[in-house]
Amino acid sequence: MKKTLIVLVAGLVFSASAAAASPQDLSPTLKSKIAFYKQKLQRWAADPAIVQAVLRANRQKPKLDNARWKALPTDSSTVMHYTASSLGRKLAKLQRDRNLGKLFLRDRHGNLVAGSRKPAIFNIAKRAPYVHAMRGKSWAADRINTDPTTKTASVQIAVPVMHQGKPVGVLHASIRAQR
Repeated sequence: MKKTLIVLVAGLVFSASAAAASPQDLSPTLKSKIAFYKQKLQRWAADPAIVQAVLRANRQKPKLDNARWKALPTDSSTVMHYTASSLGRKLAKLQRDRNLGKLFLRDRHGNLVAGSRKPAIFNIAKRAPYVHAMRGKSWAADRINTDPTTKTASVQIAVPVMHQGKPVGVLHASIRAQR
């Protein structure tokens, strides 16, 4: 009896943890929205101005790390360099679509090149959007999470910025789960 109870409890614990770890089902509408925006990001990532900005950034040494970035106020000249530059304004214009929560361009090391707003994190080299896109394929998260920048329920998506058939950077956005 004791052994059966232990096996039963262990099975229930395993089932509960497997269910908790499984991805949240995305609605068909949200899946369709994600596919649409992945295609849109791929077109934007092929824009010569975006490709050239990434190539320039790839030749420079980053001046910031995540801790220093986090301490900067949104209206600081350093942050404004990334958000108010011509490329930052271009990304902000593209991101005006209410379905997008943010739009960021990253270099080959995951550092910010430009953004539609101040991201929570300057370097995302160890995060899924960057890691997957730098393998040369578009990517979308399989679950809804609270976005660290916008604080809204969102699904992260990313596409590679390609140059001569190789990924040189990442265009990263969030898709609002509800509107």
